[in-house]
Amino acid sequence: MTDKNIKHGKRNSDYWDRLIERYYSGNTTIDEEKELSRFVFSESQNKRYDEIRAVLSYSLIGNSIKGKIRSRQRVSLKTLARIAACIAIILSINILYFHSPRDICVTYIYGKKYTDTETVIEQMKHTVSQFDPTDITVEKELSSIFRPLENLQ
Repeated sequence: MTDKNIKHGKRNSDYWDRLIERYYSGNTTIDEEKELSRFVFSESQNKRYDEIRAVLSYSLIGNSIKGKIRSRQRVSLKTLARIAACIAIILSINILYFHSPRDICVTYIYGKKYTDTETVIEQMKHTVSQFDPTDITVEKELSSIFRPLENLQ
C-alpha cells in the first residue's frame, strides 16, 4: 500500500469513487463529507478528482458566505423589529389623536360648564351680536388692499 492509502485509513480508489457517488446523490454524512474533502484536497496531483475538488470548493465557499449572510440577517431582523416598533408607536399615537372626539362644544356661563351644542352656539351668537356692526365687507377690504397696485400701472 502507498502512503496515500495509509493516510486515509487504507481505503482504495473504489471506496473514494463510491463515496463521491454517494456525495453527489446526497447520501453522505457530515463526517464522510469532511473525510472526502480531506482526501480530495490532499490528492492535488491526481487530475481524476478535479471535478469533485471544484464542487467541494464551491460548497465550502458557499457555506462560508452563508454564515456571513446569516449574521447580516440577524442584524436586519433586529433593524426590522425596531422599525416595526416605531411604526406601531406612530400608529397608536395617530389612532388616539385622530379618533378622539374633538368637535365638542363647550362654553362657560357664569362659571357653569355647558356642553350642549345648541346652548353653545346660541351663546356664541349672543356674544358676537354685542360687537358693533360694520359696513365693511370682504370685497371692500380686498379692493382697498389691491388699489395701490392699480395706481402703479
